[in-house]
Amino acid sequence: MICRNINNAVSNKECCESVFESHFESHFESHGVMNRHRQAERGKRSQRGFSLVELLVVVIIIGILAAVAVPIYLNQRRAAWNSDAQSDVKNAQIVVETAATSNKGKLPTQDSKGDPVNYPVICEGGASGATKALADQTLTCSAGVTITVTKTGDATYTITGEHENGTKKYTYDSTSHGVTEEDK
Repeated sequence: MICRNINNAVSNKECCESVFESHFESHFESHGVMNRHRQAERGKRSQRGFSLVELLVVVIIIGILAAVAVPIYLNQRRAAWNSDAQSDVKNAQIVVETAATSNKGKLPTQDSKGDPVNYPVICEGGASGATKALADQTLTCSAGVTITVTKTGDATYTITGEHENGTKKYTYDSTSHGVTEEDK
């Protein structure tokens, strides 16, 4: 295509540029060079990564979530430890009442073999829980919980329990038949 038509009002420079572009574009298109070049340019744009502002926004969001979630998680753990201690106190009350019932309503002073029951009876749960004999009954403690059975009379007693990581101490008094809770 040669630009010799003066009637089209196209300058020689514009004509030459269009001839040059069309010639080389058709040449590169035929060899696939332009397609590869365009694909490479698109690939560069899609693999650019994140800007500093985007990364900072993500870090701030993670920080806010952590600031909210960590205290909630810790409070749930404390509540679970306190619940273990409270549950063990109630279970110990059943064990002591069963032992007293087997001994005509009085707290046993010895087991069926004649071995003495020494008060206070202390069950320390340690890392994996524990059991402690109370006459012919078995007192069970959860991991980390310490239960103490103290004889206050022939048929009266108190049971205290607390978890080593908990925030509450629980006490059962046989005269009031209730469990009280107090902060450690």
